[in-house]
Amino acid sequence: MRRSVASDEKFVTVLDEWLQIHKSRIKPQTYAKYQYIFELHIFPQFKDFQICELTEELINSYVYEKITSGKLDCSGGLSPSIVRVIIYLIKQTLVYAQKQGCDVQDFFIKRPQTTPARHDVLRENEQRQLESVLLMEVDSYKLGVLISLYLGLRIGEVCALRWENINLDSKTIRVDSTIQRIKNFEQSNAAKTTIEVVLPKSAAAVRDIPIPTFLHHLLIKVKSTSNGENAYFLTGTDKRPLEPRTYTYHFKKYLRVAQIRETNYHTLRHTFATRCIANGFDVKSLSEILGHSSVTTTLNRYVHSSLERKRQQVELLKPLFVVNRVGS
Repeated sequence: MRRSVASDEKFVTVLDEWLQIHKSRIKPQTYAKYQYIFELHIFPQFKDFQICELTEELINSYVYEKITSGKLDCSGGLSPSIVRVIIYLIKQTLVYAQKQGCDVQDFFIKRPQTTPARHDVLRENEQRQLESVLLMEVDSYKLGVLISLYLGLRIGEVCALRWENINLDSKTIRVDSTIQRIKNFEQSNAAKTTIEVVLPKSAAAVRDIPIPTFLHHLLIKVKSTSNGENAYFLTGTDKRPLEPRTYTYHFKKYLRVAQIRETNYHTLRHTFATRCIANGFDVKSLSEILGHSSVTTTLNRYVHSSLERKRQQVELLKPLFVVNRVGS
């Protein structure tokens, strides 16, 4: 039943009400993120404020503080992505209050400026050294790393992968789920977080990826050690998937054995995309393989030509008139 929101109500009370209304409409991992940000970053600041006491200056000052020094350990500012979620929650709460009859004005909230992220990529010699380790006595763990390196799967997608998602006849992998650690807000005596297999973050992330021939041969070899189609690819059992944090430990071990610098697992995905672009891969196909929601995302993240490449391109242009040599 619709209720009216009074201007003297606490802002955090209305925000929490908006969260509860939308809980069933958003993904569990999204709700957990919103609830986490609300409890740690919004509630402490606005717990004593009524809606009528909010001002544009107050909110923008708060946002600026979060950008510059918002981390809980006082080590710096929050990431632009978290600040954008904070702004979203504030705006949605104000919109909700307006719809419920509250006389609250619209505020212009300055969004944080973002700079393009620098993606770490394995150098070619590093990739060769890593592959030499992965191809020695190949098992599902090593093959999972190769799948990310040559198909661009995220670590959560590899951990959630089951053998039923791998069609060795059509040589395709179906990515339709991922694993995330989600904060538990339901029971105070329960574990603080739980590992859950969930849908990917967007519809585009559900995708079919063709398997290259060399990976197909390795998959045939490794499948003989699994316990059926419903088994998880990495563990070979249908009981419980491997946690991404645990799989990261194995990945770090392979890096040490290969004697290359330490980097995070997501570097494999960046390396895959970068190699594809360097080899003239069709950007539309690459975007769909990566599960991006638009080609623009792929272009902005990975298509960056060097100065030498730009020089080669402009040299393709030929003058439409004959340039006379001086003194000829």
